[in-house]
Amino acid sequence: MDTTTVGVDLAKSRFESAVADAEYRIRCRRRLTRAQFAQFFGNHPPSRVVMEACGLAHHWARTLQAQVLPAQYVRTYVKRNKTDAADAGALIEAARCAEIRPVPVKSVEQQTIQQLHRLRAQCMGTRTARINFLRGALREVGVNIPVGARRGIAAVRQALATAQRCGYNKATVALANKLARIVWATWKYQRPFDGNWAARAGHG
Repeated sequence: MDTTTVGVDLAKSRFESAVADAEYRIRCRRRLTRAQFAQFFGNHPPSRVVMEACGLAHHWARTLQAQVLPAQYVRTYVKRNKTDAADAGALIEAARCAEIRPVPVKSVEQQTIQQLHRLRAQCMGTRTARINFLRGALREVGVNIPVGARRGIAAVRQALATAQRCGYNKATVALANKLARIVWATWKYQRPFDGNWAARAGHG
């Protein structure tokens, strides 16, 4: 098969490919599994492979020496309804445009650092959500907690100690105490909450 360009629409388990000739006319389309995808390029090495930028694109771009095109530019070439086959065909059309600059392919190290930043952002987001929920729960019983993780945790501890002495609603105190311990464990030790961890580890 004398191919010059292959447009590949990546997915989690199945990949849609469009094979075009030297004049960018699509000669065949194939829907491949992950195993078939690797075998396909082993049997029919094309001169150019183009993919749309996504989470999987950088791995396959390194493996196949492919070009990664910006998704916002490829989208303008999609005809009719958006399907995997239409996306693969749109990649062939986008490959013809010399003005579209490929996305730089990330190395494994660059992807790892990016994932670490995303993981940290997600942890910070869930921590903030728990602190805000705790702040709202205490505000409903007249306890005001300042904004900020450090100040907020300190104020929650003080408020809980005062509530236990003064006999505030026991259910509210128990809930707030539980949430405070979860938030504190996540923030200070960067680990899931374990009610018996402090006792086993010898921490106060």
